[in-house]
Amino acid sequence: MSEYKKLLSCWHKLEYFSPASVPKASNKNIELLNDIEPWKIPLKSKDPNKIIEYTIYLGVFDSSTVNEFVKEYFKDSKKDEDFRNSKICFATIKLDIEGKYINDSFGLSTLPWALGQLEKSQLENNNWELSFETIKGDLLEYLELNFKETITNSNNEVIKISTVVNNNQLLKFQDKVESLSNWSVKPTKEIYVKRVEKYKSKKDTKATADILNSFYIKDLEKIISKYKKKSIPKAFQQFLDGSLNKQSNRLDVSKNIDILKNTLTPNNYPDGCWASDYTLSLMQQFAVNNIFNNLSESNQEGIFSVNGPPGTGKTTLLRDIIAPILVKRAKELIKITNPSDAFNKVGSIEISDKYSPWL
Repeated sequence: MSEYKKLLSCWHKLEYFSPASVPKASNKNIELLNDIEPWKIPLKSKDPNKIIEYTIYLGVFDSSTVNEFVKEYFKDSKKDEDFRNSKICFATIKLDIEGKYINDSFGLSTLPWALGQLEKSQLENNNWELSFETIKGDLLEYLELNFKETITNSNNEVIKISTVVNNNQLLKFQDKVESLSNWSVKPTKEIYVKRVEKYKSKKDTKATADILNSFYIKDLEKIISKYKKKSIPKAFQQFLDGSLNKQSNRLDVSKNIDILKNTLTPNNYPDGCWASDYTLSLMQQFAVNNIFNNLSESNQEGIFSVNGPPGTGKTTLLRDIIAPILVKRAKELIKITNPSDAFNKVGSIEISDKYSPWL
């Protein structure tokens, strides 16, 4: 495996080994689940425009358990001075004020499952997403079977509605989540309940889970599967090189005045700038000229980074990069006599009784 592919594989695993954090128990709206379910005590928000919801954190345990497991697995005896213990969890669900499961509110942490994959020596496998989603699908099916009942509505249609959840159901579901993770370690677990007041929605908005796993897993797996060094874009290549500490030639323009002078000659200025009462500073203009000239025409590949504290003009610089692009497009458009010549026909849609365009 090439060093680039190893790097991508490392990023892929880091996305899976991200823990699902739990709010601190000291929070006044957080409590341990006990014999009396909070939703069985009739509560109402003081604000008539708000409703109460409960977020259930299943399998809450100490992150030190993971830290110790990983250190032991890799036979790492060094003390980690920077480690800070915290509470993490296996999964979350949401219940409404009556204690009924809210559709689409289930969230499953990738971490325990990834630790199980580590035990199976699957670190070099870069196709984890399908297996994880299968496990999640099994748990969603379990929720449908155990947290809902089938009824017939007024239109004589068979539908499923959520039922009031009890402690025993939550404990069983927690055990189910843990068993499907296939991690040999069975940490001491607790269930946390968080009470939340939220505004009533006039629209049927879709619920969201408290655990939002990485948005990049699918993309990373696709990139790894299709990775070929000779065909990757130059910008991506530069990005990977930077992460591998392969730095390109760096120049200190304060010590290379000739480069500064040449870049700031009139013929190297773009044909447009952002309308403003203030002109760019010397180094801002140097950056704009460099970026625009090095990423235009046939050189439309590559990557530039601009670093600086807040208020140092990064957004102002970006505007002056966008402005000449608009000017450049305008110059091309005015060459066209007939507006229709600006478009290439790629296909047509047949208008029929089954389809008509919006007017």
